[in-house]
Amino acid sequence: VASIRDDRGEVIAYMGAQRDVTARRVVERAHAEKEERFRSIFHGVTEGILLADAKTRRFVMANRPLCEMLGYDAEEITTLGVADIHPPEHLAEVVEAFERQARSETHEAPELPVLRKDGTVFYADISSVPVRFGDRDLLLGCFRDVSDRRQLQAQVAQTDRLASLGMLAAGVAHELNNPLSYVLYNLESLTDDLPRFLAATRRCMDIGIQ
Repeated sequence: VASIRDDRGEVIAYMGAQRDVTARRVVERAHAEKEERFRSIFHGVTEGILLADAKTRRFVMANRPLCEMLGYDAEEITTLGVADIHPPEHLAEVVEAFERQARSETHEAPELPVLRKDGTVFYADISSVPVRFGDRDLLLGCFRDVSDRRQLQAQVAQTDRLASLGMLAAGVAHELNNPLSYVLYNLESLTDDLPRFLAATRRCMDIGIQ
């Protein structure tokens, strides 16, 4: 009887261990599937996405579009931080925007200058939200290249300036037209009268000489 009880206890313990292993595998599989879905979405979107540590401002992960924007590969991105992808002269405003987004005071940072690996600069609207990954506070940022929009705005502004200059020139020309017309009228009159005046002057001189 004691042997049967011992065997039964071992069977129950074995079955319990098997259930624990099965449950752990289910959890691990679900976690792996969730991570795979996240990576698929993360790398599948067309806009650049970046995960950065909210405290150190170091980068954790970037998707392929952002790597292409910056000119770095995914491994290089993890060695960089905020200070590495923005021009030094604009870093103070970038850091201020980063910290405000990390505190959820704002989610939008429009037209920030971004520095590529080759040293060229483009402008991006950066939308960010704080997220929690494990025990880390991260900031998930979405980069939208707006360089073309800035160029178009600059062209429109230049066109507006030229239009304003043209209107000013037209106004000045109108203001000058009246006095110029008066001067031209007098010159034309003088041109008509001068021959008669000279002829009269010569006749008077001729009479005087005689």
